[in-house]
Amino acid sequence: MNRIPVILDVDTGLDDALALLLVSDLAQLQLMGIACVNGNASVEDTYRNTRYIAKLLNIKVPVSKGAAYPMINKVLHAKEAHGSFGLGNLKVEMEAEKHILPASQMYIKLLTETTEPITIIATGPLTNLAHLIINHPELKPKIKMISFMGGSTTQGNVTPYANSTHTPILKHSVWS
Repeated sequence: MNRIPVILDVDTGLDDALALLLVSDLAQLQLMGIACVNGNASVEDTYRNTRYIAKLLNIKVPVSKGAAYPMINKVLHAKEAHGSFGLGNLKVEMEAEKHILPASQMYIKLLTETTEPITIIATGPLTNLAHLIINHPELKPKIKMISFMGGSTTQGNVTPYANSTHTPILKHSVWS
């Protein structure tokens, strides 16, 4: 079976911890790397949470730290849903890493080296991807597909439609 190469772009709170569990157990997917972004909590917390969950699940791929701030609006965390640090009120402790590859460099490295286009699964704010596409449009052909959960220029995915089973599916090319 050909495995689908994927990069996860996460803001690891409770929902992304589950996403990491699911992706780590799917034989159809080949996880290539994980990029963290400010979202459910600060990028410091989401990075630490992601490394913690990856260690628990024995995920051995690069985990990188990405955008600490949104490109347009102010920082907005989801403490009411994900607690003070993203994983409820659990503050995990992890040893500091000596060599952290920034998310932008991890994306460039993985996309440049691949012979098969990579699918990106983004479960948090799309800031890392926006920076990648704006600053490295030459890498777009190396991205097979972007699958994302939500996104907003206002208050995140906390809207009357966020949990609706009747939300229309939008078909739009990222590259147009």
